[in-house]
Amino acid sequence: GGLGSVLLQNLVGLGFRHIVCVDPDVVALSNLNRLAFATADDVGVFKVDVMRRGSLAVDPLMEILAINQPVDSLLVSAHFANADLVVTCLDNVEARLDVVALCSEAGRTLVDLGTGFTAVGDDLRGSGQVLVMRPGGPCPLCAGFRVGVNEGYMSEGLRLLPISVVTINMIVAGVAAEVLL
Repeated sequence: GGLGSVLLQNLVGLGFRHIVCVDPDVVALSNLNRLAFATADDVGVFKVDVMRRGSLAVDPLMEILAINQPVDSLLVSAHFANADLVVTCLDNVEARLDVVALCSEAGRTLVDLGTGFTAVGDDLRGSGQVLVMRPGGPCPLCAGFRVGVNEGYMSEGLRLLPISVVTINMIVAGVAAEVLL
């Protein structure tokens, strides 16, 4: 999605060469403003295919595998054992917990990124996080995430996606790139 594509753009620019991208969603007109590498011609195309094409345009020598399936699919879980580390930019706690379990089984470090907006009265509050979870360490529940509570881009009371999501995504992706170096 938006945050993951900005992080990928940073990682490609920094010279990361072996990347597996996972996302079952397609590009929509409503998310073009925050997807790196995407254009209006990409509407309806799997996001991972767009990210792969854009990454290879920057660095044709990189190896980038695009998987258009959910993170809990068997095809995706097979890649955890060979990963140096796993980075997620997921929309819900349940998917994060699935990845935490896969990383724990494979003994892999997980770097979890997220951004969100919440309406509190007349105020709009934006936030982001970069959370590093090492095998055997605390999980997202210990960090304050709650199952069944979706605190992604749009919380109750928000009708429009704030324009500042693009800026917050860039900041969080930049911090994550520093962590990954």
